[in-house]
Amino acid sequence: MGEVSQQQETVLFQLRDSNKLLLWMIQNRIEVYRFEKDVNVMMREDTDLGEIITACLDEIRPIAKNRDIELISNFIEQAVSLKVDPNAIRRMLQNLLDNALKFTPRGGAISLKLQNLQEKIVIEIVDTGSGISLEEQKFLFQRFSQGKSRRKYTPGTGLGLYLCKQIVNAHHGEIVCISAEGAGTTFRICLLTAS
Repeated sequence: MGEVSQQQETVLFQLRDSNKLLLWMIQNRIEVYRFEKDVNVMMREDTDLGEIITACLDEIRPIAKNRDIELISNFIEQAVSLKVDPNAIRRMLQNLLDNALKFTPRGGAISLKLQNLQEKIVIEIVDTGSGISLEEQKFLFQRFSQGKSRRKYTPGTGLGLYLCKQIVNAHHGEIVCISAEGAGTTFRICLLTAS
């Protein structure tokens, strides 16, 4: 179709990001409905979490590169297998990485760490973004909750983190946010190996 100018490339990236955001919002609404109405049956199977994380990072890599955001992965060498619903865990990680991309400025970094601590698996997603105030953190995992500072960055439904919490709860795990304004954000997920 011919060469694409720099300006056309920028517009195409914006269209892609806009379409992805819209699709993401629709998918989140459907998943939240399924969890709330017990339509979703968790399909647990032995799953290599490292493979899911690598796939999620590969998916956002082009967007991160376009925004000059460094992606850092810190995995243990051996495979980390856990009996989980792989689609639900992937959805949770995609939501968290998508948020990290939205709120990390150009030239920033996002790191993802996976640890096997015997009785639990810990996943951490850390960004160098604007951070979240302690007041806003109280409401992060509530349905339709969006902080004032978050709304000015990007549109959303306020369902992403609520869905993440539902998924972690369904796996009998824990998700916490560690953040301060101007100091980036860490989301830590703990999944029990015995659950």
